[in-house]
Amino acid sequence: MGPRAWGLLLVVPIAAPALVIVVRPDRPRLCGIPLFYWLHLACCLLSVAVTTVVNHRIRKAR
Repeated sequence: MGPRAWGLLLVVPIAAPALVIVVRPDRPRLCGIPLFYWLHLACCLLSVAVTTVVNHRIRKAR
């Protein structure tokens, strides 16, 4: 895959938070904390992981 194709993966961190809105903010709960907040945390971690992989692959391709 070329650098441009790896760059398209950056759409994932942009689109993932949009999926969080399908969960009710107060229910269900995980360890007493609403799942809504856990999903936001997961989106942050996903963004970091995808950005790191894309950055590494683009630098390696150059």
